[in-house]
Amino acid sequence: MQCRVFNITTGQEEHTTDLLVLARAYHAAWRSMFIAEPAGWHRISTLGIVFDFGQRDPAPSIEADTDSGSPAPNSGPGERHGQ
Repeated sequence: MQCRVFNITTGQEEHTTDLLVLARAYHAAWRSMFIAEPAGWHRISTLGIVFDFGQRDPAPSIEADTDSGSPAPNSGPGERHGQ
């Protein structure tokens, strides 16, 4: 797993054990839910962090929600599944 964790406020990379453990758990949960590797930036505003999983696929089927890092499956232009 390749992941970097950044502080939203300072933009500095974080290297704490608890955030790296959280990143691994997030990665595992993403893979189990979507059967795909997480890619790109996943922002978790409530914790003030961003996970950077590297380059996104050219045409991803699932994008990270810009506010919470929650998955937002693409149903069509401007639509989200279940809304």
